[in-house]
Amino acid sequence: MRTEIKPRFHNRFDIVVTNVETGEVELRGQAENMVLDRIYTRLVAFSSYFDQIVFGTGSGTMDPTRTTLFNRVGNKPCSTVELIRAFPVSKWTKSIRLEATEFNGNILTEVGISETTTSINTHAMITDAEGNQLTIEKTPVRIIDIYATVFVEFDEFTDGGEWYTTLRDYLAGAGSVPSNTLAISTSKYLCQPNVGMSATATTDAVARTRKLNCQFSNYAVLGIEATGSRYFGKTFKDRKLDIPVDRLIWTGVGSLPVTYDGDMYYEYVVSAEEAAANKLFLNFKTTDIEEVKVNGNVITDHYFTEFGDFNYASEEFSFLDVLVIPTSYAKWTEVINNHYFHTGTISSTRQCGMVELYSEEGFNFVISFRTRQGYARSYYDFATKDNSEDAWVNYVTGLGYSSNETTYRYIHINTTQKYLRINCYITEGYGSMEFFDWQSYLLPIMKFNTTVLQEGDIVLIKRHHINEIPKGTNYLLNAEAVLVLGEGV
Repeated sequence: MRTEIKPRFHNRFDIVVTNVETGEVELRGQAENMVLDRIYTRLVAFSSYFDQIVFGTGSGTMDPTRTTLFNRVGNKPCSTVELIRAFPVSKWTKSIRLEATEFNGNILTEVGISETTTSINTHAMITDAEGNQLTIEKTPVRIIDIYATVFVEFDEFTDGGEWYTTLRDYLAGAGSVPSNTLAISTSKYLCQPNVGMSATATTDAVARTRKLNCQFSNYAVLGIEATGSRYFGKTFKDRKLDIPVDRLIWTGVGSLPVTYDGDMYYEYVVSAEEAAANKLFLNFKTTDIEEVKVNGNVITDHYFTEFGDFNYASEEFSFLDVLVIPTSYAKWTEVINNHYFHTGTISSTRQCGMVELYSEEGFNFVISFRTRQGYARSYYDFATKDNSEDAWVNYVTGLGYSSNETTYRYIHINTTQKYLRINCYITEGYGSMEFFDWQSYLLPIMKFNTTVLQEGDIVLIKRHHINEIPKGTNYLLNAEAVLVLGEGV
């Protein structure tokens, strides 16, 4: 798995000559830079590159391999005038002033920026507004202000990728630098895990690259083998969720979409409940199915129920009908943000959110969440029934128990019963929750026209992955993230 990140640079100068006796601006100059090769030895190492403005009186043919001005006269430490950290373009302006008593008798023609007093990272010849070569004589009645501006341009991502701010802040403003940490992650839903590890960093100033490499092995937190304390619930035949990796995260740099062009195979042993309903409750999110075999025979008469994200923001619940949201508890759309206590002490068990749902097709339902709090414990209870007049029967109680940690948790419920009640609780402890990230989503249910499922049938499904990396105990994943630093226009 490989992904590239390509921020670009541009540097320009603005020069203002002021008469100290009259206060009038006598002359304005500008300079469009050449970004020199030397700057990349600094950038790929995440070193400083913009602490000094260097100026000189020389001329010659511009060359990116140069490391000094044609004829350096002097330098000065520069101070920030303006700093705009933003996407897709950040802007960092610094300046120096040549006072009336300084550098007199020199005719300035060239400028550059640097982190040191002599070598330069950019090089530019001073011109007028029309681009004509301009010479600026330094005299005792003139002060000269030289402004250097670095522009950093970041690509806009498609497919849900995003930049993080640490790299941006380093490039525009000399902030802290990104770490050598890569993570594999899935970000299709609000709350999902990532697994990070230290990576090996290599730099190549000629290629303008900084690379991180590592190998992810059999992490249980992602993929079809999600088990243990991070996974809860009853599923048919103990099926585990397939949570695909679709992001490579470089800590401090960005979250980048990745592509995997390959197939996955899923083997299902049909349960008695599925056979009676002639439905198959799948353990993955999308319906990009290539082939379905039942006991070795290819079948094509399958179709899917409507399914989708449990979108609390827009109150679109896919095929779920929300029947009851008791007014004595938080509204279901508010449960995500308000069914815990931001402040104060929790002294007893509280019911913080409850909803009753209906689906003709049954439920293939996942809740994903993580929490961090001061010894307050959160968990869920589920109950089901087949008819509205029936009594609720506990399906599973106390799921997703979480205490003072940041672990991602999954609750997977699948049932052919048509009514589902969900309660969320917080039990006694002390302190207040810092955050509670919550999301729920629906997995597909496969139905059949003419095929009749029997308990114990073997259903083999071939699925094509697009923009996903399958992750589980059957895979090793070699990851490489490449930061390519280039010159903008």
